[in-house]
Amino acid sequence: MLHGRDRELEILTEMLHSTAAGRGGMAVITGPVAGGKTAVLDELGARSAAAGVRLVRAGCTPAERTLDWGVADQILGRGAAERLTAHGGSDAVEEVCASLLGMTVEHPILLTIDNVDLADDSSLRAILAVAPRLATAGMMIAVTVCPDRLPVRHAHVAETVLRVPGIRLVELPLLSRSAVRRLAVEHLGAEVAGQVADDLHRFSGGSPLLVRALIDDQEAGALGLVAGDCFVSAVTGCVHGCEPEAIRVAEAVAVLDEHATPEAVGELAGVGPAAADRSMGTLERAGLLTGGRFRHETGRLSVLGRMASYGREELLLRTAKILHRQGSPPSTVAAYLLEAGWSGEEWAFGVLVEAGRQALREGSPVAAWRYLRLALEFGRGQPGWLDMKVMLAAAEWRVNPAAAAYHLPDLLDAARSGALRGPAAVEVFRQLLWHGRVADAGELIGRLRSNADEDIDTQLIRMCHIHPALLDRLPPFTGRTKEQAVEDARRTLRLSEPTDEAMDGIVSALMVLLLAGVLDMAASSCDSLLKEPRVTNAPTWKAIITAIGAETARRRGDLVLAATQAQEALTTLEPRGWGIAIGVPLGTLLHAQIAMGRLDEAKATLGVPVPREMAGTVFGIGYEMARAYYLLVTEKPRAAFAGFQACGQAVQRWGAALSHMFTWRLGAACACLRLGWHRRAAELVTAQLVDNPLGDLRTTGSALRLLARVSEPGRRQRLLARSLAALEAAQDRYELARTLADLAGHHRLYGGKDEARSYRVRAQTLARECHAEPLLRMLSAEHDHGEEVAPLTGAERRVAVLAARGQTNREIAEALYITRSTVEQHLTRIYRKLNVQARGDLGDLFAIDGVKKAETRADREPREAVEL
Repeated sequence: MLHGRDRELEILTEMLHSTAAGRGGMAVITGPVAGGKTAVLDELGARSAAAGVRLVRAGCTPAERTLDWGVADQILGRGAAERLTAHGGSDAVEEVCASLLGMTVEHPILLTIDNVDLADDSSLRAILAVAPRLATAGMMIAVTVCPDRLPVRHAHVAETVLRVPGIRLVELPLLSRSAVRRLAVEHLGAEVAGQVADDLHRFSGGSPLLVRALIDDQEAGALGLVAGDCFVSAVTGCVHGCEPEAIRVAEAVAVLDEHATPEAVGELAGVGPAAADRSMGTLERAGLLTGGRFRHETGRLSVLGRMASYGREELLLRTAKILHRQGSPPSTVAAYLLEAGWSGEEWAFGVLVEAGRQALREGSPVAAWRYLRLALEFGRGQPGWLDMKVMLAAAEWRVNPAAAAYHLPDLLDAARSGALRGPAAVEVFRQLLWHGRVADAGELIGRLRSNADEDIDTQLIRMCHIHPALLDRLPPFTGRTKEQAVEDARRTLRLSEPTDEAMDGIVSALMVLLLAGVLDMAASSCDSLLKEPRVTNAPTWKAIITAIGAETARRRGDLVLAATQAQEALTTLEPRGWGIAIGVPLGTLLHAQIAMGRLDEAKATLGVPVPREMAGTVFGIGYEMARAYYLLVTEKPRAAFAGFQACGQAVQRWGAALSHMFTWRLGAACACLRLGWHRRAAELVTAQLVDNPLGDLRTTGSALRLLARVSEPGRRQRLLARSLAALEAAQDRYELARTLADLAGHHRLYGGKDEARSYRVRAQTLARECHAEPLLRMLSAEHDHGEEVAPLTGAERRVAVLAARGQTNREIAEALYITRSTVEQHLTRIYRKLNVQARGDLGDLFAIDGVKKAETRADREPREAVEL
């Protein structure tokens, strides 16, 4: 069934029935390339038998144009062409007419000739000669003509035929939207047709060939229209069914795409604008183009795919020249040079460099890198080549910092010689720091500051905070209050667009908010930035923002999000690409994994190689602190203490201005508690509370919780209450859960069952939200068993205090004048009552009974515990 052709077939069928009654005629079926003319002619032939009319077929191809009487030979039988050629002239034409009319003596005849405009001259003259005689004969001649097919021997064959009396023109338009929908319903079903019918019509233009190809491409369960292999073949067949000129125009349109105008297409195809416009009209009538462009990108690509590679490259280069001459934007011209693999024309170097600069400015470093890499390949020796190479390194750093390091030796030499200055030299300085080449970076500071540029000084100070040892070579940074710093950071994030030039300032603003504990705004800003294409298109910036978001999530107690984002950051950039900054996502990931009890995963994270140049940097200290916490939870408190102590020594070398950035004392205090060095733990925690110039509530809350562990019971409860208030304000759910757990433990030890239960439930809720499995297991176990056991006896309490201080069973027995067996029995009951597994856990659950009862002998705590 031919959808959308009812009216045309009705006209032709009526003529067929008239022919059966002895009144013949001639029908000329016209339409665009691949417009369904042959299908209509075949359908008419299929209806001939029912009308009592005998069918005779003939078809024309380009080969028939040069074969004299070739079509007549098909109609009248083999040998007719030779006989007619021998007769020649009008006698041969008259013989053909007589033979055709003689065929109707026994039966009415339907003669169909497909593509009659490709017929040979002689046969065509005979057909035109017999046409006026058909009205009184039982013969109908139906022919198809493509008016868009050029050139032909007889110009405007359709018009010539139509001047013959009695001729009926049947024009086939492209299928209407409703016809396409009916066709889709028939083949795809009503539900699928309802989803794709509009796109079927839009992408095919109503071309029967293209509509059927798209229908054949549809896959079961596919969402939306699929343009697959059938569509590609149909487009290719449709284009190559046109004349050579139209094929060249189609290729030119495919290459020019959105830049296709009749003038540009004509120049590229080697034809005049009028001829280009005519061929573009042919392609549009065939359903291939709309508004001078291919209706579907797959169609355009199928045309490009059929072109030979050398021909396509030649067209691409010519297109670049045409567009450059017309004043098109550098990015437009550069895209064609890139696809063609530019061969080194001098004018193109400047185009590629400007396109790279524009792409970098607009936040498309991948495009910038591609343009500049091509310029580097062919442009050595061109003016501006060195600046271009810096730009290439900058673009490459934003995409793959490890690859960008390849350019550093040449660029460092240029900076040393003074050939690079200003922003270009600052970019080299940034990359040297990123890769941990501190000595080389330090060497450049003097050269960069030679012009006394305050903007450059500000940039250098901002960058050198990752390696504070370099700050001594820069002017003192004018301090700001916490409020001023936070307000400046808020303003930066509120007013700055995430352009490449602004990203350094945006990252610094995020770090200010993170360190100041303004976590809500830091988190929301990271989320917003990660939705910005200018950030997501630059893998390095994306990875940095993701890592900051991960650390922000960790400090809010969202451990799962912290781990997820840290892993995403490590995936966005390969480990080598992170340079010394890899300590940031690794440190965050380690902290989150430890808090969630995923120690096997934490061990694997520690196996990720880190550059040795990271040591002594801000990134290295953060990573080493996370590593020390891992040692602590894996029962290596002495190694953990040494790790925290080393971090503290490094931080103190930086001076007081930066020492508050890391709470190494709290980690060291935790290790001291595990080792039983309670006096030293108290000193460390007290020092941390003093060294908190920004008044970070998270630091304050955590420090107060640890201080409570080494305080008398009466003071302990007050300290925990203050810790609770600070952490509630800081909105760190994980640290808050730990304080609540300590409050529950305190009240459980000292008889406050109701209070203990209340704090435990709150702690369990938060621990569950944070996925803090170790804390949740401890709290759940207390819920199952803690309320049902008797409180510790006096003897058990004395043993527990000494065990919590790290004394051995023999030392406890000697101190309390009891046997070692009695100590072991007491410890068994203590573990059961307090639901702990080993004496190391007592340091977390059982603080000493006040400073007065703590040991005061300095020789109880090794020298390394009191040196720092």
